Amino acid sequence: MRFLIAVPILLALAYLYPYIPGHDLPWCAIKIGTGLDCPGCGIVRSVSVLLHGHFIESLKFHPLGVVVAGWMIYKWVAVLIQRYKTCRQKRS
Repeated sequence: MRFLIAVPILLALAYLYPYIPGHDLPWCAIKIGTGLDCPGCGIVRSVSVLLHGHFIESLKFHPLGVVVAGWMIYKWVAVLIQRYKTCRQKRS
């Protein structure tokens, strides 16, 4: 059930995240601890600009951003379908 709530919230936050060039997220633990970009740096920005319809720019931030967004949506729909089937079986 948490997954059904978490995915739309995460996608909404990524959509609402106002990416401003040069202003990266300040709370990356790896960046703070080492000063280096982690392998996932740019995924939130990638998903954010993808949700705004900028596919090419999304790929420039991080190629896996498109995959992450697609996977989240796919899993959310799969869980919804499974819940629907479970509810229908209980009613019969």
